[in-house]
Amino acid sequence: MYDIIFFDLDGTLLNDNKRISNYTFQTLLTVKSRKIELVLNSGRSLSSMKGLANKYLVDLVRYFISNNGRVIYDRKLDEIYYVDPIEKEKLIQLQDHLTDDLAIFYASTDGVYIKKTTDEFGQRCIDEFNYEEYRHLPFSVNTVENIDEIIHNKPIVRIYVHAPSKDSLIALADTLPDLFGSKRIHNHLGSLCMYAGTPNSKAEGMKKMCDMLGFTLNRTIVFGDADNDIDMVKEAGKGFALHNGLEELKQFASDITEFSSNDDGVAIELQKLMRQGLI
Repeated sequence: MYDIIFFDLDGTLLNDNKRISNYTFQTLLTVKSRKIELVLNSGRSLSSMKGLANKYLVDLVRYFISNNGRVIYDRKLDEIYYVDPIEKEKLIQLQDHLTDDLAIFYASTDGVYIKKTTDEFGQRCIDEFNYEEYRHLPFSVNTVENIDEIIHNKPIVRIYVHAPSKDSLIALADTLPDLFGSKRIHNHLGSLCMYAGTPNSKAEGMKKMCDMLGFTLNRTIVFGDADNDIDMVKEAGKGFALHNGLEELKQFASDITEFSSNDDGVAIELQKLMRQGLI
């Protein structure tokens, strides 16, 4: 038997339209009725996770792990249980090494911030971030005149660095190795991107969540689709990679869903687990 299930969002619980189907919702409702704890564990910002849950999950999910394990939020109490901010000294070092061709998004516990810009590349990144992260939601990226004020006064838990070329990203990561634990370049929001603010992971957030609730990792189930789900899938008692997931993730998963996130892959596996008496 399993006690708790962790779900990635994009490409896992959400389909390509960033929605949760009625079949998946009803399946989650049935699982919840069996006293199984459902937890969202995403790289998304906390504000977008709140918006998605309010719109699609109602009261099914109480706990969120956002920004790849750096924030744990209790929705019922509207309280942040845990936050692991990036050191202010590293943020100041980043500001000292920025070049004009970069668009920098700073994720805090209350939203995502970027310096107001008239630059065409920067504005395109903002528009795409709003479309991808906050689609269908009453939220958007916060554009501010003074980004230094945000950096000094808010806990920053993730940084998205966008650039039109690889060279400037690699140069920045080489200059600040303590801030960029990985030089992996992602195709994020239609442009090249590196994430800063390591080390941390969804697996660390999952462990802290289990400790908080008194569960053991061997009684956890995980669903994911991307490279940032690998550690989480490896640590879980049962780790599912979605049919549409990365091959790299599938190598570490104990199970691969028969169907994709567009075809209720998560819900179909949950139905199987219920029939088997495992949840």
